[in-house]
Amino acid sequence: MCENKFKRLSLSSSSHYRGVERVARFLLLLDKEDAANILRQLPEDLVEKISTEIANIDTISKEDAKTLLQSFDLKTLIPSIKGGKLIAENILKKAFGEVYAREMIKKAIPLANSFVFLHTQSDDTILRLIEKESVATMALILTQIPAKKAATVLRLLPAEKQAVLAKHMAQTKEINSSVIHQVAQSIRKKLHSQEYAPLVEIDGIERISEILRFTDEATQENILKYFEDHDKNLAEKIEESLFKIELIPHIDDKQLQQALQKTEDSQLAHFIQGKDPEIVEKILSNISERRKTRIVEELPPHKTVTKKKIIAATKEMLAFFRNLEKNGEIIIEE
Repeated sequence: MCENKFKRLSLSSSSHYRGVERVARFLLLLDKEDAANILRQLPEDLVEKISTEIANIDTISKEDAKTLLQSFDLKTLIPSIKGGKLIAENILKKAFGEVYAREMIKKAIPLANSFVFLHTQSDDTILRLIEKESVATMALILTQIPAKKAATVLRLLPAEKQAVLAKHMAQTKEINSSVIHQVAQSIRKKLHSQEYAPLVEIDGIERISEILRFTDEATQENILKYFEDHDKNLAEKIEESLFKIELIPHIDDKQLQQALQKTEDSQLAHFIQGKDPEIVEKILSNISERRKTRIVEELPPHKTVTKKKIIAATKEMLAFFRNLEKNGEIIIEE
């Protein structure tokens, strides 16, 4: 009978499948009654492993089925067999009854999906979740997520920890299913905690600068004075950010014309070099034709403008516009 055939099944088979997986595939090729009879003879821990394997098997090809059956000297040729959770559960019910099967499924089947919630998390999030865990726990988790993602997370770890983890994973032969379940639950709970919520990048200086542009003058001066008194470096960054180059096209034309009369031709020429066409057009359309000609003569190919001069002119002009806005001489039309 099939039980006798099973006794000749080697768990260290020369097949390209490892022992437990080979048993699982073999059972899927049998009638459910025969598979159930075999399972009844096995130790509980082995039944649990085999059930997990059955749940993880999608299909068995006709070729694999033929090879496996021939290795047991069985003549039956089965085309294509499907595995999965329901098949595993049905075989367990046949073998041990519904109550026992339900308990076994709780232990065995979740192993296939225990860490599926990590599959969609970013590599950085997974790193933050596991980096303070023990080596054993980290190794377990990395073996339960897709290999490509695990490789990326491993690369993000310090070099000394990479080697230790790799060694631990290589030496791991089996892990109790309840341990896998407990670790998965713990990591899932940690993921849902506020501490490990996804990080959102915020440019604080840019945000406070935008807010200050919309406040009244008294509030703006009060806040800037506070920063100047407590952190001059931060105050300078905020003031620099208060007027961005992108705001130039929003300056009223008449006010801009008056403002540009206070600038030097060379300074203006260096400033517009390499800038966005909209900004260049805004500047040149608010100066006289004669001055426009002079400024063009300051630019390549007539003259060489170094990067250093461009940067210096840009800083000077932005500071110039900031002061004008602060003094109410120009208004940004948002």
